[in-house]
Amino acid sequence: MTKKKTTKRNPMTGDLKRLKSAIESTAKSARKQAKRSIKTSYDQAKDEAYHLQDNVEDFVAHKPGQAIGIALLSGAILGFAMRHKWARRGRRS
Repeated sequence: MTKKKTTKRNPMTGDLKRLKSAIESTAKSARKQAKRSIKTSYDQAKDEAYHLQDNVEDFVAHKPGQAIGIALLSGAILGFAMRHKWARRGRRS
């Protein structure tokens, strides 16, 4: 006499499968939305960068002396700040 193997089906199995499917669907939707959002932000930043570049080129073309003055002053301020920072590091070592 052979015993018939019966498997009891867990009533939660169907619920778990539906839950898994819902989570996968939600994750897929969120991934698509994030991808769209990132692409939109990237495109906006790229457009702003081009706009800024055009503004700088126009400024330099119309006011070259002032542009050189700003560049020199900016370089001097940066150089002073970096030298000061490096000098402080040297004292600590």
